[in-house]
Amino acid sequence: MNEQDYNAALDAWEAMLAQAYLQQASELVGDISLAQITAMIAAGDDLALVQSLEKMADYTPTLEAMRSAYLAGAQDEIGTLSGAAVSRIIQATGRRPIFDPRRQTAEAWMQAQAKDVITALAQQQGDTIGLILAAGRDRGATPRQIAEAIVGPMQSNGKRSGGVIGLAGNDTQAIINARAQLSSGDPAKMREYFDRIRRDRRFDKTIQKAIQAGVAPPQDVIDKAVARYSERLLQTRAEAQASIEAMEVYNAGRQQFYKQLIDDGIDATTITKQWKTRGDEKVREAHRRMNGQTQYGDVPFNAPGGYKMNSPGDMSQGAPVSLVVRCRCRAVYRIDPKTSE
Repeated sequence: MNEQDYNAALDAWEAMLAQAYLQQASELVGDISLAQITAMIAAGDDLALVQSLEKMADYTPTLEAMRSAYLAGAQDEIGTLSGAAVSRIIQATGRRPIFDPRRQTAEAWMQAQAKDVITALAQQQGDTIGLILAAGRDRGATPRQIAEAIVGPMQSNGKRSGGVIGLAGNDTQAIINARAQLSSGDPAKMREYFDRIRRDRRFDKTIQKAIQAGVAPPQDVIDKAVARYSERLLQTRAEAQASIEAMEVYNAGRQQFYKQLIDDGIDATTITKQWKTRGDEKVREAHRRMNGQTQYGDVPFNAPGGYKMNSPGDMSQGAPVSLVVRCRCRAVYRIDPKTSE
């Protein structure tokens, strides 16, 4: 698969996964009863609140997009095979190259991936709710105010947005800090708010006037500014999450295709893969050191730190997010002439 086609495919799947992420967050917010959340917060039943939200969460949009990207990775790889490679596959396996998503190893990988994603998202949501509850109580907010901080204020379209559903802990802490800065009434602290890249600059003039007056902005301005900041962080979170998931599942589909070829009789030593970077100044040092590394098709790449990766984006063997997030590398596969009978 050439670089242009690979990048175009990843861009498309990232966009689809980001949309699915936003969809599931929006649907969860739409299903939540503000009154029920407020009541649980008032009762101090934090665990019940977290468990209730976890049960209501529907990860179907994300999981379906992931599975589609997984299948597409395999099918796209098949589509790039040369005529000679197809002939070698037919000679070794007795049929044209196909990818069977129902095969036990293929299904097992996708099931494990889905489980990991759901577990991580549930943990992320629990951590986020815990931070908002603690911060709200620390500032003396009412149960209803805390509930609205979770699901977001009602918008003119009749829907809620600007809460923390779908955000990670660091995003939520950024929202908490932004509110504290604007509410402080301290000009120095309020100026720190302007360092937030994702803020909505339409509120800057009003906030600047408050700074000059040495008072906090009106509460409705703070609430709207924080809500918009939250919405933008959610978009960023969706894009970052999609970037990781799209690369991992798309490349896993490609890898699984070659695994099936090996299982079907092609000599594993005739399939090789090479790690390729973009070769520019944006390539992280760890990947620069991996550039050009070649392995047999069923052997993982060796990454710095002793980590193993079947392909760019792979975290199934313990590689950290730092080796995956915003990665632009690709694996180039090759089938050599010699095949087993």
